[in-house]
Amino acid sequence: MLREIDTDEILSLSMMFLGGECSYIGNGSRWMNYRYKNLIFSAFSTRFPFDDPRRICQMDNKLYSRAILSEAKVPLIPWKTIKNDKFDDLAEASENRWVIKPIIGSKGDSVVTNVSTQEVVEILDGYAPGISILEPYYEGVVMRILILENKIIGAYAKHPPRVVGDGSTSLGNLVRSYKEQVQSQFSNSIMVDIDIQKTIQASGMHDAHIPQCDEEIVISHVNNICRGSAWENIECDVLDSEIVQISVAAAKATGLNLVGIDLIIGDRGTVVLEANPSPGLFGHTVKHDHSGRIRSFDFTVAQEILKSVITYLSPSVVFDTEVTSCLSYSDYVAMHT
Repeated sequence: MLREIDTDEILSLSMMFLGGECSYIGNGSRWMNYRYKNLIFSAFSTRFPFDDPRRICQMDNKLYSRAILSEAKVPLIPWKTIKNDKFDDLAEASENRWVIKPIIGSKGDSVVTNVSTQEVVEILDGYAPGISILEPYYEGVVMRILILENKIIGAYAKHPPRVVGDGSTSLGNLVRSYKEQVQSQFSNSIMVDIDIQKTIQASGMHDAHIPQCDEEIVISHVNNICRGSAWENIECDVLDSEIVQISVAAAKATGLNLVGIDLIIGDRGTVVLEANPSPGLFGHTVKHDHSGRIRSFDFTVAQEILKSVITYLSPSVVFDTEVTSCLSYSDYVAMHT
């Protein structure tokens, strides 16, 4: 059976092509054992033992990470905390479009974007008592910068999820197909999603609307590959110097060897959205054609990370010179059939 490619599969193949071994510790767990020559270590996804697990957990908390980035004077998108049942602060706010985020979360879960002040009140009023993060909605290009030991090793721009009409299928059915595809590819259930509902509502369309053939409709402004966002790889050496400077400064502030920095570049300048202490590798590895079909895999980034971990744990290790870094999709399919 062909396994869907994900970060764990990317790491497993990368280690195999380096000449090592990788296997899950148990069924239903993302913990994996790695073996390279005489070295054995374990890791959960990209939470490798060259980073303090306590620091990783701290950076998982969006309040803590924002405090760290602010203290380091990293250009950060403005933000505030708001109680889910108290909205007095919004009455004096100068912004009129907002982003709502949970304090702890990943894959864009429970994020709602580009909503009005009144919609914020309505949405939070339906939440359980607690605290959410509120940010002004900025328009611009969202980028993920992957940093290893304070050096940029990967970058891509993210584009909002969208569906494409065929002239006969309703928008509601197109969205349902999109959700099923995301569930299948990334095991990420977004069957009920406020951001999709609000985005479609703001477009003036409805479920029964039938988009024209090849008509593209943005259905969410949460830019996350695990939610079906498209991406465009960018060569590290052509990144703007300001993007490099801000990303590396943010990475240094986190104190992590491996971190993904999300930026937005727009009319209000370049600011950091988040620092991700457990970045996925899908967008840095999977290469697709113009239609979005997977064409090949480039394991260079994943192998560079694994080499860094191995060197950290065993400084005297000598790597083999012949390493496979690329694999066509057809060869990948053949490996699993």
